Amino acid sequence: MKPGTQVLYMPAHALAKIDHPGVMHGFIASEHRLGQSVYVCFWQADALGVTLRKAGATLTDSTRLIPYVSCDQSVVDGLMESIYALL
Repeated sequence: MKPGTQVLYMPAHALAKIDHPGVMHGFIASEHRLGQSVYVCFWQADALGVTLRKAGATLTDSTRLIPYVSCDQSVVDGLMESIYALL
């Protein structure tokens, strides 16, 4: 998976149910140099659209991520631009 790929974080206790409350939507912000983990920005959907849960990315075990498109890719592209503008 490369930066910009939309994903679901699937905790073990979710038992592969994408509607489980522990599942989080997000996108790959960047790869980690060790390869097993990636930085993911997680978001939440609300009545106004998609908003980031926090300003930065979270180092996440890539084995817990599955590719999953949950919003228009242009939203992710805009969020990535916002994050990189902060750096």
